[in-house]
Amino acid sequence: MGITVAGILLALCHPARGQDSQQKAIFATTLTGSVPNQTVGGVLSDARAWTLTRGKATITSDFRLEVTLKGLTTNAGGPPLTEVNASLVCGGSGGAVAFTTPGFALSPTGNGKTSVPIVMLGGRGCVGPTILVRTVLLDGSLQPTGQFVAISGFTSLLVADQGPSDSFDH
Repeated sequence: MGITVAGILLALCHPARGQDSQQKAIFATTLTGSVPNQTVGGVLSDARAWTLTRGKATITSDFRLEVTLKGLTTNAGGPPLTEVNASLVCGGSGGAVAFTTPGFALSPTGNGKTSVPIVMLGGRGCVGPTILVRTVLLDGSLQPTGQFVAISGFTSLLVADQGPSDSFDH
């Protein structure tokens, strides 16, 4: 019939690209805007205060880091933020960056999304995970220091406005 056992196994065992988000979360957190003069995992926060309407980060059971941002903005002026990346810090605030995604676009209204496989040297686990959203491009200018503008956490306003079942897809 032309169908091989290997082909059937490949079809059954290899998830379709659109099924990545169906993986079980092994770590999930809301994100909140940063405040100036913080250091987490050796990374400084931006000098301006940032707000985030909604944000979440998930590490899936197939070791993908998925980040969704809605309304990442600052009222402090300055050039627009057009590209960010996300870093996984292991060891809490005194830990170190274990992985950073490639940059991903941020819309003029502060919306962006990425989903990438996590590659950590040595295959070690991660204790005290923290997610940082970091600057890559401000108005087209590369930001070599990659200061963070959002971080794992929540505010009382976020908790009041957003329940755990709120969708990020609208």
